[in-house]
Amino acid sequence: MKEREKLLQLRKENNEQLPFWYHPLLHILINSLFFLLFLTFGFMALEKTSLKFSFLISIFILFWGVIEYLVHRFVLHSQKLKNFHFYIGHTHYHHQYFTNKYMNYETPIDLNRILLMPLDLLATLLINLFLSTPLFLIDREVGCAFFIAGVLHTLLYEIIHGMSHFGFDNYFTRNHLAHHDPKKMHGHFSVVIPLLDHLFKTEYSKQEKIHVHQ
Repeated sequence: MKEREKLLQLRKENNEQLPFWYHPLLHILINSLFFLLFLTFGFMALEKTSLKFSFLISIFILFWGVIEYLVHRFVLHSQKLKNFHFYIGHTHYHHQYFTNKYMNYETPIDLNRILLMPLDLLATLLINLFLSTPLFLIDREVGCAFFIAGVLHTLLYEIIHGMSHFGFDNYFTRNHLAHHDPKKMHGHFSVVIPLLDHLFKTEYSKQEKIHVHQ
């Protein structure tokens, strides 16, 4: 019971720090608008599509999955970056707001620690645009595929991560639940492509221990 009371107190303190304009529906609306605008921009910049484009989208989504894994492991959980905005938001707040024992969404305001906040999402999409620009200048189709894949991967991340906190019982949820276990939070880093944890040996099993990155 003490653990539950401590959790509710932390959530209360977190929610009191939200900006005055915050409302869960507005949060969803703004994020949806950002995704729509960036996807529209990507497809409008694309002059033509081909089988090559479809293949590139698949390859680049995998690439962005690797980027997600690396950022999650070496940035969001690195003690060396404990004063970094995204580290504080993820490891300090998100992991305390949702523990493996209290993993699920309970009230609408909980969305502020499930979905990326609008400015964080905008920053993520703008970084994607910045990284895509050189490729776009070299080959428009490749650049557009890289950019669109990045936006789609971020959208998949939001959907799968959200699903993991809404009580859906599936492989993705169980994978993310393990990550929220304080004893296992230094494993199961990939939300969209959990296979990457197996490939990089950061998937927990009874036989192995996960190296804790400091």
